[in-house]
Amino acid sequence: MHTGPLLALVNDDSRLLELASDILDRRGFRTALYALDEDAYVGLRLSRPDAIIMSLSSEHPTSGWQLLTLLRLDHDLATTPVILCSPDLRMLSDKVARLRALDCELLEEPFTEHALLAKVQAIFTRLVGRDSV
Repeated sequence: MHTGPLLALVNDDSRLLELASDILDRRGFRTALYALDEDAYVGLRLSRPDAIIMSLSSEHPTSGWQLLTLLRLDHDLATTPVILCSPDLRMLSDKVARLRALDCELLEEPFTEHALLAKVQAIFTRLVGRDSV
């Protein structure tokens, strides 16, 4: 049983959820998996993850934006780091400064195992630095 940080994975592709979960589990992280739907927010509130990896699906992009808005308005989840995954980073390019201000990192889909782990590591390195200040 893993005792590492809890990462919530939110995506509308169950295969991608399972693959990313396997990668993170092998590295000692605990994972909670959620479909990108109206139940994701409730699940995130209950699990209180240390970080969230969420897809901005090209099929349902507004679902991801709505969920991010709910997270940032929620007192308990507002400061939880989020990695936003998208196949179209050009769409996000004009929002980069705003997303960073919202404690979001960007990860282009498709991504490699190395890229995923590097983003996760960067978040936890930043959190340790923030806690020690």
